[in-house]
Amino acid sequence: GDGDLVITDINGGVSDDNLTIEDDGTYYIITDTGSLAVTSNIAGAETLAGNSVRVLKASVTGGLIVDTLANAADSVTLQGTGAFVFAGDVSIDAETINLNQSLSTAADKDITFTGAVSLGTDATVSGNDVSFSSTIDGAHSLTVDTSNNGTTTFSGAIGSITDLTAITTNADGTLSIGGDIT
Repeated sequence: GDGDLVITDINGGVSDDNLTIEDDGTYYIITDTGSLAVTSNIAGAETLAGNSVRVLKASVTGGLIVDTLANAADSVTLQGTGAFVFAGDVSIDAETINLNQSLSTAADKDITFTGAVSLGTDATVSGNDVSFSSTIDGAHSLTVDTSNNGTTTFSGAIGSITDLTAITTNADGTLSIGGDIT
């Protein structure tokens, strides 16, 4: 939608991309060790040296859409100084998603992780519906808060490689578990 930060793979999913999205408090800085493409209708995106793009946070009035086309060993890392907060839907599609910050969106918007999630810190994920399509691992805690009677969906195993220290969901909505929790 309008104001979304959209990041896609310009190589058609055939390259192995290591994408980092960093929130420095003022900007989102998107860096890829391979080829980088940021597609957005947001004015003011700046290309920096070394396959990096900087987008003023205030310019992102919608959600976050990351599509690495997942045909290769792609990873997406979210990191920064504070929690990522978006007003629109959030969808991250990659083979590995490194969640090193909390992430939230508006109470009527959804968050979808398509790929294995690795926790690098204790994290909270908040939105209307929150969906994890694959495994979740990492020696940290995960809190999922849905709103508006939303659904929390865990489709893959939780803690199959590295146990989480805790997993918490709120009482609002529905919980769907499709894999083992260890």
